[in-house]
Amino acid sequence: MWSPEFKRQLLASSGPIVAALCGGMTSGFTAVLVPQLENDNSTMHLTRREGSWIASMLDLPMALGFVLSCILMNVYGRRFINLLVCLPFLTGWVIIALADEFSLISLGKFLTNLGFGLSNPPSMVYISEITEFRYRGTILAIMVLSLSSGIFASHIIGTVLGWKILSAFCAILPCISFMCVYSTPESPTWLASKGLTVKAEEAFRWLRVDSGESESELNLMLTQARTNENIMAPKFQKAFAILLIIFFILMYVLATIKNRIIS
Repeated sequence: MWSPEFKRQLLASSGPIVAALCGGMTSGFTAVLVPQLENDNSTMHLTRREGSWIASMLDLPMALGFVLSCILMNVYGRRFINLLVCLPFLTGWVIIALADEFSLISLGKFLTNLGFGLSNPPSMVYISEITEFRYRGTILAIMVLSLSSGIFASHIIGTVLGWKILSAFCAILPCISFMCVYSTPESPTWLASKGLTVKAEEAFRWLRVDSGESESELNLMLTQARTNENIMAPKFQKAFAILLIIFFILMYVLATIKNRIIS
């Protein structure tokens, strides 16, 4: 399992994995924030309506980020978008940590939820494209575990130390994710699809530690890249539209459930 190739591919996946941890903490943050602000001893007080707005803030920016990243990652690359998502995450958490009124908390929540939506598609696609088949399931499972761990950690840290300290801690994670992504290569598949064959080969060999066994995989990747079949190709548009409809329906249902629970 701990072969040189697996270590390289896990290292390359570390940025998206940390971003997933941050996304999980974003998802779990509301359950910590709203009860603490509604407490009589809080220095800030939320009305029931304001609490409902914050609880519902996840859905729209996350959906917006999801759609934007699906489009942008095909134009600018998976690595670039994985770097870009660190900006709304970092800005949002800093704003929340320094917030002293409802409007600032709402702005911070909007940005962190936007980052959560932006991070999901490029992270999954990037990991799928840089990992070998035998390691792909393990690394994707680690990413899902990281997301779940983020939700759990936000509840523990927020309950023990409070929402402001939790926000300050969460602001560190995008910085770690940025450094991890910056130190690793772009997806060889995306580079090849843009005609950057030399860079694609360099990135591929870095990920595979110059393994001679992977030459056939490299040749297949370059051959498939020449067909330039991407997520915006006509034959994928119908499936993509169906996924978006399902996603928005699920977001609406979740928002309705949250509002009823809070009210």
